Amino acid sequence: MVDTFTVAPNDRYKDTAAFTGPRGPEFALLVDPDELQVLHPDYVTHRVTADEVGMLDRVAAAYYGPGNEDLWWFIARANNMVDMEVDMVPGKVIVIPPRALILEFSSRRGRG
Repeated sequence: MVDTFTVAPNDRYKDTAAFTGPRGPEFALLVDPDELQVLHPDYVTHRVTADEVGMLDRVAAAYYGPGNEDLWWFIARANNMVDMEVDMVPGKVIVIPPRALILEFSSRRGRG
C-alpha cells in the first residue's frame, strides 16, 4: 500500500522536486503511509526558530548537510506537516529522522 505525500497548494514547496532521480526531478512522493511517522530511537528533536518558519529545507541542510536541502520532505512526513508556513511555528518541537533511515528508505526505492 502506498500514499501520496502532498503539500498545501499555497506552500512554497508545492513545486519543489523531492528527489532528483534517474529520470530527473520527481514531484510525487510514494511512501508507505506510516513508515516515517513511527518514532525510532535515533530520531532527534529540533525546536523551530522564528527564522526557520516555512523553511524546512534550511532545517534539512542543518541536519543532513549542505546540498541535502531536498530531504526536507522526510522531516515534513515524520512530523505530519502539509503547510510549512502553518505547521512550523516558533518554539514547536519537531522530530528529525536519522540520515541512516533516509538512506535505507531511499535505497529501497531505487533513489539512493
